[in-house]
Amino acid sequence: LWRSWGLLQSFWAVPAIWENVGGWLDRWARIAPERLAVADAERRLSYAALAARAASFAGWLRRAGIGRGDRVALLLANRSAYLEAIFACARIGAIAVPLNARLAPPEVREILDDCTPLALLHEEGLRALVEAACLGAAAPPAMQLAGGGRPDAYEQALASAGTPPEVEPA
Repeated sequence: LWRSWGLLQSFWAVPAIWENVGGWLDRWARIAPERLAVADAERRLSYAALAARAASFAGWLRRAGIGRGDRVALLLANRSAYLEAIFACARIGAIAVPLNARLAPPEVREILDDCTPLALLHEEGLRALVEAACLGAAAPPAMQLAGGGRPDAYEQALASAGTPPEVEPA
């Protein structure tokens, strides 16, 4: 009886990368590559395009020295870059820390001091909030990347990312 249970378990086994949120996009990019995954004011992305952008950002994060267990703070508007960053962090085993853009600088500072992120991805329009929050922080994020500006540093990071890393097993 126990042998047949082992066979049954192996039949239902799920590859480890599918258990990682970072692998979900790759899976959907294979299942329905052209299906619309996300749309915002700037772009409409299929699953294949969203997976490629998240993988590119994961590559940039990895090249910047961020890996498993490191935290990346996100102070972004409701747009595709938010999802790309969350999936990119999951892909390499990093922890995405979403921050509410409506918080005051002391509140953002307190969260940054508590979670000690290595990087902060933020909207260009929120630069004043970021600067005020980091001013008195015990250990402000060493890397800050602004998105949505002209030129857009986030888009430049995606373009310079190089080879995307494999999805880390969960």
